[in-house]
Amino acid sequence: KIYLQIDFDTMSSSIFQYVLDIPSFLWETVINPEPTWMDLATIIAATGTFWAIYFTLGARIIRPLVANQNSPFHHFLVRAATREYHAHGKQRWAETFRCPLTLEEFQDHFIEIWPWMNLMCTQHFVDGLLCLPAVANLFPNSPELASSLACLAILSEAGWEIGDLLGSIYGRYFTKGGGQKVPFPIIVILAMHHSLGTGLGLPMVMYFRSSNLLHWLCFDLQMAGAIGLSIAEYTKLLDISQPGQLLQFQVLSFISLVVMVVTRGFHYYYLCLQVAATLVANQEWALLVFAAIPFFAFTIFNTFIIIIPGYKRFVKFLKVSNNHNNLPNDVTPEQKRNSLLELETAAVGLRQSRGFREELLLAVLSDSPEGHTSRRASLPARLLSPRNSFLGDS
Repeated sequence: KIYLQIDFDTMSSSIFQYVLDIPSFLWETVINPEPTWMDLATIIAATGTFWAIYFTLGARIIRPLVANQNSPFHHFLVRAATREYHAHGKQRWAETFRCPLTLEEFQDHFIEIWPWMNLMCTQHFVDGLLCLPAVANLFPNSPELASSLACLAILSEAGWEIGDLLGSIYGRYFTKGGGQKVPFPIIVILAMHHSLGTGLGLPMVMYFRSSNLLHWLCFDLQMAGAIGLSIAEYTKLLDISQPGQLLQFQVLSFISLVVMVVTRGFHYYYLCLQVAATLVANQEWALLVFAAIPFFAFTIFNTFIIIIPGYKRFVKFLKVSNNHNNLPNDVTPEQKRNSLLELETAAVGLRQSRGFREELLLAVLSDSPEGHTSRRASLPARLLSPRNSFLGDS
């Protein structure tokens, strides 16, 4: 009995010590200038696991706080959900998803996804800030450390994206009603969206970990997502019937558009060309051919799903906003209400934090080019729940 007790204690101590050694092992792997493929895969798996735990626990902690009716956040979210429901949400759920929701159901859905979206903002900010020392030369005496942190951000994003994509595939093929909850085009568009991080993250870190082009690519895309998501989530809470809050909405929306055009447009195209030139100069022909696919896919995604629709929605909102601000003095109360409703509808379309996925769902569930929804398509009320993994990052 004594022998077994001593053996158990020794084994427990060894396991505990092994767990304590994991962070130092991972850090040593991150800063290793000559990692193996397995080293980098280990970092991807570790960061993917971390983000899965972070999102799961974070949502479980935050959601009860905002769902509590005595919480000030709850009142803000309820008012925001009510405005969105009357302006856009009721019609969207009824016509697009063939699943009409009551106001209370829509408010519950709105509050449920709010913590998850804000956690995604922090994930983007963390990965973006990890690249900052490299792109801003904050560690001039230790450029290797700055490069290592940027590479950690790249691998971290790859870990998150692989988890998101696998979660969507699992939701479609291995859960009841998965074909409805996660239509196949969602998988395709997610593969496009995640192609850069999942496809190129590991090989680019393996061969070009010190390349400033690589660091800038990660910084641009992560910070663009963080800023765009943060602005979208904040502007949801604004009551644009108030002139001061309407001005906030206009300024922040313009900032978001500029950030997207610069980071996911012009600078992204420039960085892609520079990366291609670097691969050609180094005669990395296989990697060049391999990289062309995700670069092209993500270019299509940025241009036609993020930038162009975002610009069109912004222009539309400015026109509607100008019309609303210049209503004649003799306008009737009903005309004023209709004008405000039109303004709210344009605002919801502009700030839509779910972005490309709702645009895709509209196309998926459409019977005609005019966008009329198929009556055969009937989606569950929790279609856009974060528990259906495809909600993902923008």
